[in-house]
This record gives sequence, structure tokens and C-alpha cells, in this order.
Amino acid sequence: CEAKSIYVLIAPDLQWDNSLSLDGEKQKALYWNNVALAGGYKVQVTKPDGSKDVYDTTTGDPSFNYDYLESGNYELRVKSTSTEVDHYESAYSQPLYVQRLDAPKLLVKDPIESLAENFAAGFTVRYQKTEGATKYNLYSNNTLVTETRQTSFSVKNITGGTENLGYEITYSIRSMGGKNGSYVKLDSLTSKATKFNITVLPTPTSLTFE
Repeated sequence: CEAKSIYVLIAPDLQWDNSLSLDGEKQKALYWNNVALAGGYKVQVTKPDGSKDVYDTTTGDPSFNYDYLESGNYELRVKSTSTEVDHYESAYSQPLYVQRLDAPKLLVKDPIESLAENFAAGFTVRYQKTEGATKYNLYSNNTLVTETRQTSFSVKNITGGTENLGYEITYSIRSMGGKNGSYVKLDSLTSKATKFNITVLPTPTSLTFE
């Protein structure tokens, strides 16, 4: 009787590319090693609502292109597959967890404080803590102003010396994440940032009394 060889594939080791921002667009942040004798891979994504999707990928590009648009927790697993006779697919890999952070929510009561007689000199904005956030970024008209680990920002001299012009500033706040072992925390999306507008009224250059 001729001996018959069978091959049981091993699962890949999952890695994450921290250099990618994933701010709404699909990117190949999840990747893994090519497994010997594998003909392809299946990626299982458990989404924040608990539903599961499975995607096929090839050995030519052992990575997964995805956007993680929904806030909440994802679980990612990958297994090796083959179409060869006597080659058996692997079990799913150890999971890699991804959390898309929510944007911070402004306090319900008095989220913005300032001196009533001189609002243009600055203000403080306060917001609730976001679960999983490592810090928060404040932007002025989409330009980063500052970052903090606290749940408030203080902004000074918002006119920037242009008191006489009059204009509106859009401020936005995002929760920021990072990677710790097999757990990835993605920054809250720019498109879903917490926003508020500050209107700077022009200062009169002369006064006439009648």
C-alpha cells in the first residue's frame, strides 16, 4: 500500500501597520506572513454589531484592504486555504482586535466657558471622556492646534490680532488611539469629529455719536 501524504496548513501571524492613519479610506493596515503551501487566505471580520463577513485574498498580497468606518470593536482572524488535493486549510489565526473610537461628546451643561466681556481673548471647551482614547486633538479650521490627555482645551487669543476683520472659526475635536499588543485603537474619524463654531465679530474702528 502506497503511503499518502496530507498537509494541514498553519495559520498566519497577524501584523498591523501603525504608519497608516485609516481616516475613512480603505487601507491595507492588516497584513501577515505568507504560509508555505497556502494557495490563498480567508479573512473573517466580526463587526461592532456582532455580524461576521468573510473575504478571500491571495498569496500574492497577504494583506487586507478595509476602512473600519463604524465606531466600536472589530475582531480580525485569518486562515490559510488551498485548492490542492490533500492540502487542508488551517484553523483561524489568533485574533487581532480593532476599536474605532467615537468622537468626544461636549458636556451637556456649559461646555464652553469664557469671559463674557472678552470672548475673543480665549475660551475653555469641556467634553466627556471617550472610552479607549489615549489623547484628544483640537483643530481650528482643520489645522491641528494642540493635543491633550485631559477632557478640556483652553484656547487663548482666538482673533490672532485680526480683531477688525470679523470671521467664523470652526473647531473640531477628535479622540486619538494607538496600538497595544494585539489591540488597535483607531482615531475617531475626521468626518465625525465633534465640531462647534466661534464667530469673531469685527471691532469698529471709529464711533460717531449724534
